[in-house]
Amino acid sequence: MCVYLLLLGLRESDVADCVAWMRPFAHVLERQIPVELKKFPLVSADNAHNIQTHTVNLDLLVRTLILVLFALITENG
Repeated sequence: MCVYLLLLGLRESDVADCVAWMRPFAHVLERQIPVELKKFPLVSADNAHNIQTHTVNLDLLVRTLILVLFALITENG
């Protein structure tokens, strides 16, 4: 069992549907070129972790849906 599940008091079965849904998205994102974090002059280095960078787009969604469809076709023969 994962440590975070123990810390949250959850079982794997509690999050299994979410994990199954998110797996293809994570798979696509893992293969992306890392995003360089932006630097802002008024934000100290200690607070840089609070800056959110969003790089999602329709291309990522399409690639994820292709993975999902391929898995369904492969699974169902």
